[in-house]
Amino acid sequence: DVPIPANVHTYAEVDGVHHLISEGTVLQFWLSENEEKMITITIGNIVPQAPSNLTSDGGHLQIDLDWDSDTDDIQNIAGRYPAESFNVYRDGGPLNPTELSALISISQENTDYNDQEDMEGNVGYGLLWESTYGYTVTGINEAGESTDGHRVSHHDGTHTDVAGRQSDTSATTDDNTDPISVTAHVETLNGTNIGPGHYEITHNGSPDANTVNIHADGSGSNDGDVNLAGDVETDQFGTSTGRYLWTQTAGEDVELSGATTADVSFDIANIHDGDTKSITLNLHVETDYPVKGGVATRMNDQEITVHIDDEPNNDPVAPAALDLRLGGNDLSILTFDDFLSEDTNDTNDYDGEDQIWYVPHDANPDTDLADLHFDGTSTDADAGDLPETAGEEVADDIFYQWSLI
Repeated sequence: DVPIPANVHTYAEVDGVHHLISEGTVLQFWLSENEEKMITITIGNIVPQAPSNLTSDGGHLQIDLDWDSDTDDIQNIAGRYPAESFNVYRDGGPLNPTELSALISISQENTDYNDQEDMEGNVGYGLLWESTYGYTVTGINEAGESTDGHRVSHHDGTHTDVAGRQSDTSATTDDNTDPISVTAHVETLNGTNIGPGHYEITHNGSPDANTVNIHADGSGSNDGDVNLAGDVETDQFGTSTGRYLWTQTAGEDVELSGATTADVSFDIANIHDGDTKSITLNLHVETDYPVKGGVATRMNDQEITVHIDDEPNNDPVAPAALDLRLGGNDLSILTFDDFLSEDTNDTNDYDGEDQIWYVPHDANPDTDLADLHFDGTSTDADAGDLPETAGEEVADDIFYQWSLI
């Protein structure tokens, strides 16, 4: 006797019901007089059907596949010729190949698959962000792969060719998220900090325009996306794939320093009695991330406004009118001897008792001039560096001009 190969099955179909036939199998059925009954005998093995209920779920840089195993119900063709294992293809299977087709799992027995293979040289980024992939799953048994198809030979010598089959699905990985632009005020080092983002020019004792240096900080900007290796996109800032760009959106034009870094600064003047100036800056941040076939970019913006008060200056204070007088020895010159005496004549003709100046007695009837002395030494609150202000303040120079009224 020739043994029957293990991969050859014999089925009998009676009244639409399939029966597995083996040596010694007995089929019982009723047959009425003058009634014909068709019994179809199928011998052999065929490749499996396409896997059923194939689904795909896109996730974080990866895609999960799931499908059903074939049942052992021989009333279903998939149960009569079940798959023993499966092949998984990405971006094109045997029946629809593409340039990107890849056999990513061979003869696996389980009915699910997680795909997170690093693509296009992007280590740690799996299937990349926002990227769509097609998947094909085929069944395999001892007759071959489901995409091979099969031939049915009939008793009359004819045959029927049945096309191959596969299950297809597609899914897209999760979206990347936008970075967050975060701006913050910074205290100035050469002006007065009135409050967050509010500054005052330091008084420098000169009528020329004095400047204050203002900084704004963007280092708090962040991007919460994390790849499969644990790398956070926030760490990209300051590199070619994570960029800062500061621009001015309102206020008097200023020249920005460090406009492509986390820290931007500018100098601005506001002379005494000038209106408070307001400057608004915008921080635009961008992060690049890998997608299928290239690179994409996400971005975000935030504005920050600063206010600069005018340079303070206190008015000088002149002495009161009576305090201008310098009395000297408070003695007027009443006699020629007084005029000649160095003890009495101090060349100041103020009489302290009468609080008036007298023309001195110099024995010359043609002389009618008296010597008057005044001290106009004034004060100014801007007398030097003040402890409550940043930067070094310079005392004002006081200039005097006397006039007769």
